[in-house]
Amino acid sequence: MRNMALGKTVEKMKVSELKELAKEIGAYTKGKKKENYLAAIEGAVNNKLDSYKVDELRDLAKEKDINLEGKKKKLDIVEQIRLALDTDDIISLIGPVAGEPEEEELTEFEKDAMEAAGQVDKEKVTEELEEIGEELVEIEKDVEVVMDDVSKIPTPDMADVYEIDKRLTELVNINVEYANVGSLLDVGRVKFLDKRFLESMSMLREAVTASDEFIDQYQDVAYAFIIQSAEKILEECRESKSNDETAADVLIAAKRAFSKKGKRRSETVEKLSERAVQVYREQVELLEEAMTKRENLIKAMKVQGVDTFNAERYIHRAREVFLVGELSECMTYLEKSESIANDSKNIWIKEIESDVPRVENIIKQSQEFGTDTKEAEKHLKHAKTALENQDYSLCAELTKLAERKAMEGQQSQIQRAAQLEKEKLGDAQKILATVSPLVQEAQLYGLKTEDVDKHVSSSMSALQNNDYVNALTYAQKAESMAKYLRTQVEAEREKIISSGGPFKTCSICGAVSVKLFPNGWARCMGCGQTFQVISDKGKKKKWGLFGK
Repeated sequence: MRNMALGKTVEKMKVSELKELAKEIGAYTKGKKKENYLAAIEGAVNNKLDSYKVDELRDLAKEKDINLEGKKKKLDIVEQIRLALDTDDIISLIGPVAGEPEEEELTEFEKDAMEAAGQVDKEKVTEELEEIGEELVEIEKDVEVVMDDVSKIPTPDMADVYEIDKRLTELVNINVEYANVGSLLDVGRVKFLDKRFLESMSMLREAVTASDEFIDQYQDVAYAFIIQSAEKILEECRESKSNDETAADVLIAAKRAFSKKGKRRSETVEKLSERAVQVYREQVELLEEAMTKRENLIKAMKVQGVDTFNAERYIHRAREVFLVGELSECMTYLEKSESIANDSKNIWIKEIESDVPRVENIIKQSQEFGTDTKEAEKHLKHAKTALENQDYSLCAELTKLAERKAMEGQQSQIQRAAQLEKEKLGDAQKILATVSPLVQEAQLYGLKTEDVDKHVSSSMSALQNNDYVNALTYAQKAESMAKYLRTQVEAEREKIISSGGPFKTCSICGAVSVKLFPNGWARCMGCGQTFQVISDKGKKKKWGLFGK
């Protein structure tokens, strides 16, 4: 049988169509069979592609949207392109050839044979051959119609498997009743002790018959569970290398041997069990590799500064379902974790990219006040280079350093830049006004806020001293750390809302959405208002407004 050397669309063409294609591109052949035309067309395509240089071949593949990943040798590239070409691609590659082929000169052997047969007219022979070829084409069309009709008929050899599947499902849902065997044995024993031997033999013969039926039924149920368990493993472990056509054949063979009790059934079921175990182990190894890969990826992102809180949650969930054997669920969670991590990284990159023009504006403002910004400009220039090289972590560090240097350069110009100072102090105050309520809420949930608190306190202290450089610097650090804190706070809010209560009525918005905390604080999950519970000795607790 001829190996496929052209694209599927070309290989599936009819003889008449291949003949027209070969004629159009000038690929002539003496033979009139399908393989003759395919070989001629393949040769014409190969000759054309071989005339191209490797760079030209790659340009052609790019133009035709052909994937050459992993293909480095020219021979491999030519083969990949040839298999991807359709009819129009071949015509555009080689180009239509006008006119008929030049008449080939007969060999001496052909002349002698034709003279012996009294047929020296080559043109007449050619016409007769073409007529025969056309007749064969028509016959081939008829055969293709018949084959198409046959392909529409359902495959009969799978009908028995469908019936066996029904039987297996019925067996795993029944309870094997073996109490009757014990009852017959007990009655037979009593009859024997009473010296009623005839009745004893009768009862015990029934016990033997019932026990044989019980054993057969017990084995049927056991084998049914084994086959269905193996089938479930093959359905869930799709990525395993051993889960191939051979595994499917083994499963079908086991099902067909199920109804035939004996050695054949036990052997096929044992073979299926071994195959399922192999598939399961390979799937486990693949998932362990995938989990390790994604864990390392997320750890690397976290080190860079990406918010990976939600991605880590899905990794943790994947680990949990993996340990209980839910392999298909594990892969779903792993893919979700990677998707969320990539989304978080894209957000982080956009923030870094937006920081560059922001710091440029800060440097320009510093220059307007007469500040020396050469060092800040140098750091910013390196930051832009890092950004072009997609070294986002380095870009973020250099951008912050450039901002710091620009702000430090303004320190000596504070008295002459009062307006700039007010703006920066205002920026710090705005940041603190956003971060402080978030920290208070995080403390209600028992989350760690020490690092953010430290920067908030330092920023507030700098504000009191009118040190707007350090005030803004510490406020921005607090804001950066609060990003991770915000993700955790939002997760805690979802937990509280999904818990269903108990809730109190909010005195601000009137919604029944105030959650009490053990430390004497409360928060409205609707409007975000924070309250402190005030109590006096001998008096009932009252609500006191603390503020957002």
